[in-house]
Amino acid sequence: MEELSVKKGGLIYSPDYKVVLGVDASSQEFNGTIPYGAERIEEEAFSCSNVSKVIFPESVTSVGANLFGNCECLEFVHLPSSLKELSPYMFYGCSALKRIELPLILESMPEGLYAGCSSSRRLFSYTLHHKAGEAFNKGANASLQFRSYHVEMPRRTV
Repeated sequence: MEELSVKKGGLIYSPDYKVVLGVDASSQEFNGTIPYGAERIEEEAFSCSNVSKVIFPESVTSVGANLFGNCECLEFVHLPSSLKELSPYMFYGCSALKRIELPLILESMPEGLYAGCSSSRRLFSYTLHHKAGEAFNKGANASLQFRSYHVEMPRRTV
């Protein structure tokens, strides 16, 4: 019988190691860097995990929805230039998020991308080809300020 998943380095993969299915909660091995060769990160792969940083390799070309949902310890994410589309609710509820390194070219900003984020400041570096759309949930008290390829999001006030 063929295995449905493989655990290695603190991550759970598809048998061919091309898809990251999630974080192995029984392991402390994951150092924050996804090894080169992974092409897709499944939806909710890091949701509710205790990772503080995640660095994606250039081999990753797609990510699933709610990827980091409610990762309360997540502070830093590096996304590769090979990733052209972000997923809906990707950083939902990431209250400690301080820095995201985005690809230079993105096709869109999906709905709810930063919904529920409450950290003081996030820095982004990218060129956006389409409108920001629903990146922030409706009624969010946040704004985007463009400054020479950097976007700063001030602390939300209630």
